[in-house]
Amino acid sequence: MRLGGGGKKRDWKALATKVLAYTSFFLGMAAGSLLAGTAIAGLVRFAAGVIDGIVNAVLNLIVPVPSGWVPLFLLVGAVVAICMDIFNDGIPNRVALCMAMLAPSLATAVPGGIGAAVQAWWGRVLSWMDGPLGQWLGTTTGLGLAATAALVAWLVARRTMPAKASPAR
Repeated sequence: MRLGGGGKKRDWKALATKVLAYTSFFLGMAAGSLLAGTAIAGLVRFAAGVIDGIVNAVLNLIVPVPSGWVPLFLLVGAVVAICMDIFNDGIPNRVALCMAMLAPSLATAVPGGIGAAVQAWWGRVLSWMDGPLGQWLGTTTGLGLAATAALVAWLVARRTMPAKASPAR
């Protein structure tokens, strides 16, 4: 008679799933920080600027508001979504992964020091990743590294991260 064998197998599977989910999440953060220095971040900045302009135009009809607050609001929303997703069950799901990829680009759209700080951080991450990781992957361009990291993160996420937490589980 075997005692406790099935429980240990499930524990290892749960631990492996958690490790892979966090690996995917951190790869997504790396991909997002690398994307913050590419033209894709320019598109995100443009979209945030357009949304900011529209919202400010509508709100200025009612009460005067400063410009530039919508990208900050979107960034705070992305960080809150990441935190809520992780604190919900202790494992980052696809929402956290997507927001981790998007947040650095949103941060570059925020006026003031945070955008400059994120771009400086992007430069440090890119120089760190260009070295050994870029040589190992065979590409040292920011977009190539970002695409590779995002692809690996998404492939791992498809296997380990549920798309949406189901209340039926």
